[in-house]
Amino acid sequence: MRLSSILRGGEGDISGIHLVSASTSIGTENEKRFMSSTATRLFPGLVPDDAETSSRTLQEFVQNLFFLPSTVQDYYFILGYNTIVPSYVRRGYLTPQHAKEAVLSRITKPFLLTHRIEDRLVLFQQTLYNQRIIMHNHVSLYTCTSHSPFWENPRRFNEKLTWFTRNIAR
Repeated sequence: MRLSSILRGGEGDISGIHLVSASTSIGTENEKRFMSSTATRLFPGLVPDDAETSSRTLQEFVQNLFFLPSTVQDYYFILGYNTIVPSYVRRGYLTPQHAKEAVLSRITKPFLLTHRIEDRLVLFQQTLYNQRIIMHNHVSLYTCTSHSPFWENPRRFNEKLTWFTRNIAR
């Protein structure tokens, strides 16, 4: 769910929000502070309608999702599900629709902020910044993973998410 949906529809039935490596500063003056040089270089190549450029960029993007090299099977599985996302959807994600920081600071529901210290795309400082602007938050930090803790450390990821849904997000 996009933050703009929460802004339009309200918090209503939402019990909590889990942001994983959340790049909430895309399109703001803070974007360059929180995005790695790799992400800044790759993101424009994720949005063109040109399949060759998009495919080449996606291949490099997927390589940067992992701290350690992935298996060939995992790499192509993740490349596949990223490839089927149309360029207009990726463009929508990378184009700000509103002032996310203002939305984040007004939401009263609890947040779980999951981030990897070694993330190759979204810098750890982004989570520290989100922690300052989000009222009710719990931070879950990972080491030895990059942008995909749910894939690289699924047991811990699922345990933390279960803890959050049972104890915090009610």
